[in-house]
Amino acid sequence: MMLPQNSDRAQESGHLGCPGCGEALGLRLVLEIIGSNAIMVVPACCASYVDGIWPSSAARIPILHVAMGTTAAVAAGIRAALEVKGLNDTHVLAWAGGSGAFDSGLQAISSAAERNEDILYICYNNESYIDMDIHYFTSGSNRRGGGAHADHRRQRTQKNIIEIMAAHHIPYCATACVAYPDDLADKVKKALSIPGFKFMHLLSPCPTHWEIPSELSIELTRAAVETRIFPLYEVEDGTKYAISVLPGTFVPVSRFLSRQGRFANLSAEAIRQIQNRVESQWRQLQRRIELSRGGVSGQVKAKPEKQTAP
Repeated sequence: MMLPQNSDRAQESGHLGCPGCGEALGLRLVLEIIGSNAIMVVPACCASYVDGIWPSSAARIPILHVAMGTTAAVAAGIRAALEVKGLNDTHVLAWAGGSGAFDSGLQAISSAAERNEDILYICYNNESYIDMDIHYFTSGSNRRGGGAHADHRRQRTQKNIIEIMAAHHIPYCATACVAYPDDLADKVKKALSIPGFKFMHLLSPCPTHWEIPSELSIELTRAAVETRIFPLYEVEDGTKYAISVLPGTFVPVSRFLSRQGRFANLSAEAIRQIQNRVESQWRQLQRRIELSRGGVSGQVKAKPEKQTAP
């Protein structure tokens, strides 16, 4: 479905997301930065219906709905067509869920990154690859231990999609989350100012699949940063690492895990292992930052933490 930008039939509407939906909030914040001169590509995911039912559109920009694994390829084709028409100032936004980026869409993403296509690809990840009937499926975007049913719970560590993209040496990639809207806005602005392929991993709370009250969406997303389960950082050219938000105090991973029904089956030993892995990954990230500064050790510095409400 495409809605012509100035069509009389394209009507403004509210979105169809659930209360507390991180995808709807994240998209609103991103589109406020990108503006109306943009085209969005969306695969099969929550965003396919959150935008609204034709002829209404919450996004109010042209949207092309595509097959799950083709998002980056279609976005690259749109960029090529725009260049032929001389519309180089029109932004192309690929907006996909976790599995559409981490799994079925990874080959197309890798190809677009290798060619350095001038598009912004944002993966909003709710860490739960689930169909509309709440059937859980295996995905590299799922967090280990998450899921209400033991036979569907992921037993392997989540793919580090940012490190995969950094290995492509693309101009810019970053993590972001809706609990820190100023940080998200800064990164979107930066990405749009850089030619070439850009990728962002956006942590997107989902009350339904996280099994939490909707009013806890932002609080628990902030806890993901404070526990370092989801650190906020950026990478330029695959080598220049920088933390963008450094919480004043780190808190135990249980602060993030214990209030979500999807982690109800985790044992104390499993939580301890997750804590150890988080600390190990944090040390690795610090080391990458040191190496990107020429191997100089020292305290990781960052912009002051921003707690602005979405």
